[in-house]
Amino acid sequence: MVKEELKKIEILEKRYKENWGKDVDYTIIPREITQEKLVSMLERIAATGEGLLVDMKKSRINGSAEMYGLKMFFKYRVNNEEFYEERIIRVKAESFDEAYNKAWEYAKSTIDEEHINPDGDRVYETIIDIVDCFLIYEDSDAEEVYSSIKKRPQNMTEKEYIDFLSKSCSKEELKVIRYR
Repeated sequence: MVKEELKKIEILEKRYKENWGKDVDYTIIPREITQEKLVSMLERIAATGEGLLVDMKKSRINGSAEMYGLKMFFKYRVNNEEFYEERIIRVKAESFDEAYNKAWEYAKSTIDEEHINPDGDRVYETIIDIVDCFLIYEDSDAEEVYSSIKKRPQNMTEKEYIDFLSKSCSKEELKVIRYR
């Protein structure tokens, strides 16, 4: 079967070059992708002339739903304090657009716009944004789930910046946003 898939890939690469006058750009394909999925993607791009990245974003692979990861931010406000939550969720969807829509529905279903904390104060919760969406390939033993690159401010040392990025609220600090 491996030889058959490799032969199909060769044929589809040639067809793509004949139809569109350029080679297939493989630089954006995850190393973990199966030959079967690659053949399916090449069949579509050979016919449409779109790149692999466009195909990965627009279409379902093998006609089935895929897992997407989405990074979201929420804000909690109580008295004059604000707390921000960064949340990464997994969603099964057939496209990036559907994944975003499902993530918004999930976010709306998990928040209470307002509640009372144990001290009797009002806590306001809002969804700030969904800032990223990425396809998760489930057929690998190990893979990166999320990555984000940030520039360190010059006025912070490396240790200060890492501490800032990785610091979470203490149990006591979180008490003010808890439910009664």
